[in-house]
Amino acid sequence: MRREGLDGARSLSARRQAVLALAASFVLVAVGVFLLVPKPEKEEPAFRGIERPQTLLADDPARAAESLARDLEALGLAPRVTRQEDATLVESPWPKELEDRHRALLARHYLRPPEGTRLAVEVRKRP
Repeated sequence: MRREGLDGARSLSARRQAVLALAASFVLVAVGVFLLVPKPEKEEPAFRGIERPQTLLADDPARAAESLARDLEALGLAPRVTRQEDATLVESPWPKELEDRHRALLARHYLRPPEGTRLAVEVRKRP
């Protein structure tokens, strides 16, 4: 049986083919995993050194941004309103020491106190 190659021992070319088949299947699995891993749809901007703006959702973003800016002005702060593609950014200096009137403004607009001395709110349309 050995002389005819029927004893179950693999020939050198059969071993080489098995190794190549195994390597090819590993490559296919790696490529498949790479292609199937979801990629982020839109890269969000990185805010380094400043706090990321809070998001305020409203049915009428322009009116909500104007209302927030008006309330900030009533507190003696100087807000800056910037219109962007799909949002309105309201930025204002913010006091270190919070008073009741500051807390009331935050509660009225469903905002949290900023960590630093700058309030940044991004007003977007409610989905």
